[in-house]
Amino acid sequence: MVVTLDLRSTPPSAVTVQGSPLIETMALLHLVTEREHHVEQRAVIEATYSALPPAVFAQVEAFAPLWSRLRCRLFFPLDARSLPEWEPQLAALEGLDLASFTTLAAEGVLGLGRRGQHADLIARPGDFVAACRARATARGDLAQRLVDDPQRFRGDLLGLLHEVWEAAGARDWVQSRPRLERAAEQARDDLQRDLATAFANLSDTAEVAGPGRVAFDKLDTFSLAPGAQPLYVIPSLLHAPHLTIKSGEGRPLTVVYPVGRAPEQLSLQALQSRLEALASPFRMRLLRHLLSEAQTTSELALRLAVDDSQVSRALSLLRKAGVVHSVRSGGTLLHHADAVTLRRLGVDVVRTILR
Repeated sequence: MVVTLDLRSTPPSAVTVQGSPLIETMALLHLVTEREHHVEQRAVIEATYSALPPAVFAQVEAFAPLWSRLRCRLFFPLDARSLPEWEPQLAALEGLDLASFTTLAAEGVLGLGRRGQHADLIARPGDFVAACRARATARGDLAQRLVDDPQRFRGDLLGLLHEVWEAAGARDWVQSRPRLERAAEQARDDLQRDLATAFANLSDTAEVAGPGRVAFDKLDTFSLAPGAQPLYVIPSLLHAPHLTIKSGEGRPLTVVYPVGRAPEQLSLQALQSRLEALASPFRMRLLRHLLSEAQTTSELALRLAVDDSQVSRALSLLRKAGVVHSVRSGGTLLHHADAVTLRRLGVDVVRTILR
């Protein structure tokens, strides 16, 4: 599945690149509530968890649907103003008209990325709460809070964000801001040269899909053409391995990308190729031999008691999946298994699915 960004009518002047303390704090809350999925951020998670009083952490868990996989639209730029500071961002959230706040909050509480359906659901409170509860009890409880008193819901959320900021968010923002500003400056330079290439360079799973068009490998399929409308590009140290694209009627298109991401971020197709390569008992036996030492095709055929042609076909699939490499040494072609890639495959599965 692919999300396509059509930038042919987008001038570089429409693109704003800047860090966001609100998005970084949302990412921090995501790490804390989805900590089993982000072992690479263990130090940040443990420091944040220790800094939050038990009562505050309980509310972080209660509001967790808002910063789960879908990530509520409330935390992304709400209008065309540039708001790189914490207080103005919270003020924008507080000043949003209540109807818009309720609809965007409902999107986050229900989740699933059901674009365009939340406004209708929230108009039927009973159905909305039931739909959320069908997904999870915590979502149902949070939906009931929103339905019962949207204004109080917003006040509770703003109060929680302020407490998290004071306890941990501000400290992390001060530490990360210089690096994010350097990343933003580099992205601005790249965008001035070529928009499509610059956007494709934001992720290892993106590619230029034609003049002025970029294709992102995501768990959804749709196309966006922002034209001359404001477009925000936001670097994040805590968002990895995710790249998030947020759109919405009347709201600026926003792309949040990870800074300092892992050296290789697999596409879903590459991950599937590796898993399929390992699904064969014969290819698994072949890999076990190659993990011990590099070997020729003939030697593998002799050890496995099969024809050279069968080994060659298996090796071709394993090379295509990136778990076997073949190197010529003199007149001999030696094959060896990539132990690092095989070891990382478990991490790659989680990282790719969660992107």
